[in-house]
Amino acid sequence: MSDLIGVLQAFSAVEIARLNLPLPVRVELMDVSMVPFVELLTAGPDELGIWSFEKKPLAGTLWKQGPHTVRFTAKGTPPFLRDFRWPLEAQ
Repeated sequence: MSDLIGVLQAFSAVEIARLNLPLPVRVELMDVSMVPFVELLTAGPDELGIWSFEKKPLAGTLWKQGPHTVRFTAKGTPPFLRDFRWPLEAQ
């Protein structure tokens, strides 16, 4: 699952920066039934540009099968969803 979290963190950092979302941002990884099973919280990159995320497995959830969806929530912005492909497919 650590590979999944690492890829999710990289995916989230790119989306947050691309959309210039106000910080902090809550990121929820959801399974096919749209139930969140991992939550990340980030305040953005540090002075070196390295993003850090606080990871929180959600109670009562287990590893879930895809397809996965990510919900981004930032203050002053309506929550929105993005498809998240895992495992990564060969291109």
